Amino acid sequence: MRAIVCAAIFASVAASGVFAEVLMQSIFTVAGTNYVSLVSEADLKTSPAWLETQEQPPLSPRRAMQAAQATVTNLFKDVPTIVDFVSLHPVGRENKWVYLVQFTTMPRGGLDGDSLPIRLVVLMNGEALLPRTDIAPASGGRLLNGTPPGHSPHPGHRAEAENDVACRIVEKLSENDEWVTCTEISIRPNGDYRRRDFGPTKSLRSEKTGHLPRNLLDPLLTSSRQFPEIEGVPEYELGLDDSQTRHPRAVEDVRDYTTAYHAAP
Repeated sequence: MRAIVCAAIFASVAASGVFAEVLMQSIFTVAGTNYVSLVSEADLKTSPAWLETQEQPPLSPRRAMQAAQATVTNLFKDVPTIVDFVSLHPVGRENKWVYLVQFTTMPRGGLDGDSLPIRLVVLMNGEALLPRTDIAPASGGRLLNGTPPGHSPHPGHRAEAENDVACRIVEKLSENDEWVTCTEISIRPNGDYRRRDFGPTKSLRSEKTGHLPRNLLDPLLTSSRQFPEIEGVPEYELGLDDSQTRHPRAVEDVRDYTTAYHAAP
């Protein structure tokens, strides 16, 4: 588990039709199918309260993660996932709380090489609520997207705008007394990244997008404070034929992750 965070995010949605008792919702997409995770008043009736006099919640974060993992494995059998983070949210009244467990998909199972979030709600009784595909999201209110405080909401894992790049890793190779860019990895503050690989004629050979897990993103953002800025963006350049220089561990981890990630069958 990468992180456990507590966020007071409450979604009050339109009180009409199927959403009459819905208190919170989270939306995600897997393999072209839209899923909506909903929390209703009825769901909370059997979920114990987390009283102010109790130091720990009725269900531990570990148990919540295990319940969500079992549900994800059953629902998305062909989609490999890793836990991104677990967040804790107050819902409704009477000291009712729920967990939101977010997973990040790996590039197999028809996901076209991109990583995507899967978000499941777990009640304090240990029940992981099944997301629904037969309804549209409710209008009005705020969505519970599970993004930890201090991080931007996930924008669909699209390639970043150049003015929203947190840092960049550039791999270069010496050719004819000139440094030629082979790979460029641009990372946004929320973990979205774009990896571009170039051929020998400097032409773009491939472009992939994905999302870094928190255990890779946070160390990289910390290390990037020491990177020199190129056109306003912290940038770390390295030579592929340089076997002597020791690079920051965070840089090496991101390079290894994106290389293995997009090389996976």
